Amino acid sequence: MLLQLTPRRHELISVFMMSIGTTFMFLGYDVQSMMAESVLHSVSTKNPDRISEYAGYYGQAIQYISFAFFSLFTATIQYYISSKSMLVLSSILFTTCYIAYIHVNSYIFYSSQLLLGFAYASK
Repeated sequence: MLLQLTPRRHELISVFMMSIGTTFMFLGYDVQSMMAESVLHSVSTKNPDRISEYAGYYGQAIQYISFAFFSLFTATIQYYISSKSMLVLSSILFTTCYIAYIHVNSYIFYSSQLLLGFAYASK
């Protein structure tokens, strides 16, 4: 016998799926941060003029600050722009950030971390 999908069950399933999605999203975020830290340290070891030895930590700080700042405004932006458009914009910014690792440079890296903070705030 199949269970009837009542509004209460639908609500519980939605909350459960949202919590699982959020868990995986932040797990991916933490893994990406740890990997970026070691990659940037390796690049700095091979070529110290290219990027700082502690750029991974500085990049995370910029990302957290921009995430906190843009979280204040993304709800207002989403009022004017559809959710689908915000997700497309976030996807483009995520892709841009990861493409920035092809040629590691201080200016490109720190600006991509700023944009990544906005992407996380608008997801």
